Amino acid sequence: MSRKKRFDVIRLDRIEKTSEGFLKASVRATRTGVFVYKKADGSTFRELRLPEEIFKDESRLSLAMKPVTNNHPYELVNVDNVKEYSVGYTGENVSVEDEKFLATTIVITDKKTIAQVDDGKQEVSLGYELDLEMKEGYWDEANKNINQDGVGEAFDAIQRNVAYNHLAIVDKGRAGPEVRLRLDSEFNLISQEEKDMPKLKIGDKEFDVEAGLKTAIDAMMNELTALKAKKQKKDAEDMAEANARIDELEKQIEETKGRLDSVTEENKKLKDPQTFRNKVNERLHVISTAKAIMKDAKDEELEKLDAMGNVDVMKTAIKATNKDVNLDDATEGYIKGRFDSLAETINADNGGDDETGKEFGKTMVNDRKGRTDGGDDAETEKIRQDRITKDSEAWKQPL
Repeated sequence: MSRKKRFDVIRLDRIEKTSEGFLKASVRATRTGVFVYKKADGSTFRELRLPEEIFKDESRLSLAMKPVTNNHPYELVNVDNVKEYSVGYTGENVSVEDEKFLATTIVITDKKTIAQVDDGKQEVSLGYELDLEMKEGYWDEANKNINQDGVGEAFDAIQRNVAYNHLAIVDKGRAGPEVRLRLDSEFNLISQEEKDMPKLKIGDKEFDVEAGLKTAIDAMMNELTALKAKKQKKDAEDMAEANARIDELEKQIEETKGRLDSVTEENKKLKDPQTFRNKVNERLHVISTAKAIMKDAKDEELEKLDAMGNVDVMKTAIKATNKDVNLDDATEGYIKGRFDSLAETINADNGGDDETGKEFGKTMVNDRKGRTDGGDDAETEKIRQDRITKDSEAWKQPL
C-alpha cells in the first residue's frame, strides 16, 4: 500500500459566535462509503472508506485538536509552520453520527477568517493522509459488507489508516488548479485529486518543493552558469563583478540546500504515525488535565482552552489555582514542571484510584519519554523517574 494525501470538502453547520467574538460551528467532517476522485486524464477512481477504518479510535481521534487553516497550505501543518497557517482548532470530541458520519466542532479565532465565513465562505475541507489498498469490489451500504457479486457501489481501492492533519476553510466552488468533482448533494462533498509537488534535484539529491521555490532556485542556477561562462571570456574589470556575484549565488545555493535538507528530514518525522499520534495524545492530555485542575471554573472559561496553545493552557490552569502567580517571564520547562506537579496532586487527592488521575500521570510520564509502552528495562525506568523528578521540581527554582 502507498501513502497518499486527500482533501474532501463539506459545509459548516450550526454556526454561532462566542462572547469573545470567536466563531464556533458543528461539522460532519466525513462519512463512510465510496468516494469518487477525478484523475488528471479525466477518468475517475473510486475509493472505499469502511466504517471499521473511519470509526476506529486511532483514525477518529486523529481529527481531535487539529489546526484549522484558511484555505489549504501547500504543505502539511506542523510545529514549525502552525503559527503561520492556523486560524483555530477542531474540538477535542469526535463522535460517530447515524452510523455513517464523523462529527466534531471547530473554533475559529482569526478575525479575518471569521469575517470571510460571515460573507459566505462556509465550506470545510479535510486534509489527511492514508494508505491505499488496491482492491476492487462492491460496497453494499445496506448490509455494510464487501462483495464480488455486483451488489452495491463499485470501488477500485480501500482507504486504510486515515490520519487527519488539518481542516481548511475554503470558498464554495473555488476555482483553481486542483481537479474537483462534486458528489453527494445531501452531504455536499467535493473531492480533490492529489497533486504531486515538483521535483528539484541538487547534486545527487531530489527534493519535493513548492513550484515558486523551484523556479527561484532554477533561476539562480541558470544565472550562475551564465556568469561562470562570462568569467572565462571577460577582461579583469568584468571579472571582478562576475566573481562577486558568483560567490553570492554559490552561498545562496548552499544555504538553500541546507534548508531543503532540514525540511526533508522534518517531513520524514511528520509522516511517522507514532509521532502523529503522540502529538494528538499530548494535546488531549493537556486539555483534560487543565480541565480537571480548573474543575470549579465556568463552562465558558473551559471552552476558551480549545483555542489556546498547550503552554497557554498550562498557564491558565496554574493561574486558576493561584491568581497572584506571575508567569510572564517563566520558561516553558518551569511551566510544564509546575503543571505536572498540579496533575500529580490531583492524582494523589484521588488516592491513586481515580481513572482520570491515573491517565494524567501515565500520559505525562510517557510523553516525557516520547513513548507510550511504559517499558520494563530497569535502567530505562531509572532514567524515566529521574526526568519526572527533575521536571516536577522545576517550578520550585527561582526564575
